[in-house]
Amino acid sequence: MLHVKDLQFQYGMQPVLKDISFQVGQGQLCGLFGPNGCGKTTLFKCCLKFLKNQGGQIRVDGQDIKDLRIEEMAKLVAYVPQEHKPPFPYLVKDVVLMGRTPRLRSLFGTNKEDRQKALGALKLLGLQEIADKPYNQLSGGQRQLVLIARAVAQETPLMFLDEPTSALDFSNQIRIWRIMKQIAESGVTILACSHDPNHVSWYCDRVVVMNHNHILREGPPQEVITEPVLDEIYRNVCAVRNLDEARMVLPKEVAHGNGERKK
Repeated sequence: MLHVKDLQFQYGMQPVLKDISFQVGQGQLCGLFGPNGCGKTTLFKCCLKFLKNQGGQIRVDGQDIKDLRIEEMAKLVAYVPQEHKPPFPYLVKDVVLMGRTPRLRSLFGTNKEDRQKALGALKLLGLQEIADKPYNQLSGGQRQLVLIARAVAQETPLMFLDEPTSALDFSNQIRIWRIMKQIAESGVTILACSHDPNHVSWYCDRVVVMNHNHILREGPPQEVITEPVLDEIYRNVCAVRNLDEARMVLPKEVAHGNGERKK
């Protein structure tokens, strides 16, 4: 569904992406993982045509994105930014309904099907009770949930989520990852940027690890989220342990104090 090959990008004389190549298959939940400044956000912007890459190729559902118009991209790709500051007091239900814009078939606006799709997205994210509240009066975490619902309502085969749980409490973090897993199991491909190695390890089918503007490793999380890889990224900070049946990434001083078995 997403095929990135030999991608290159630089700001002025400063290289940001170097020979980036990876693929994400249909219905896979793929985590994009790496330290601050490694190029994850720039990669997102190139894949979304917000930035024009200076080399390589990006294909979505077999189509080179350079050949796609904006309205065609909007039917293939949905995007949830890390932060969004609303300029107008739209109601939550109207913000989610905006996700249907690429699907409008009438000059007279949304129809019953569009409203049903938006309502379904609100229910999936558990937002029915705040559907009539102004979006700009919500907390940062609530706004993030609304943006995810908008992306769901857009009904694209590919979704990009930039740190979708960064503003959420722990309960909602887990709930969103479960929902993303559910969406992927329905056939939608998701690329989600995250700084939490445990989240990508627990929920992702694949992980792409970036470091110093290139891909360090990619593959199943059990093969990628390992101590050698984390040591290269974070300089000997993390330990990987099996706690009961769960694979956990911990600070090394905590892991040594617990005395758990190392994998």
